[in-house]
Amino acid sequence: MQFVKLDFNEGQELGQELGAELRAESKKVTLYSEILKQLLKIEMTKQELANALSMEKISGYMNRTVKKLLDQKLIDRTIPDNLNHPAQKFKLTKRGKVFLELLGESRF
Repeated sequence: MQFVKLDFNEGQELGQELGAELRAESKKVTLYSEILKQLLKIEMTKQELANALSMEKISGYMNRTVKKLLDQKLIDRTIPDNLNHPAQKFKLTKRGKVFLELLGESRF
């Protein structure tokens, strides 16, 4: 037997699940949302992200933020089978796009 929620709204569910991040991001711009915005444009390596965000190098804070975004499935790797591949890039997931939409709505 399978149950299907007829009034399913992915944005509402994500908003509930990541409510703390959404509230924090709506108050001020942080690396968390800036990485998502950069990946909305194009897939990037960590170094390309650092350059796009005007960072001199990949910081520990950036590494922790990328890991958090991966854990929350807001971004994904382009080569998931080989995490340390030299051509590894990150891309925004559908879930990440929904989060950015919710963030945009919460800023008004």
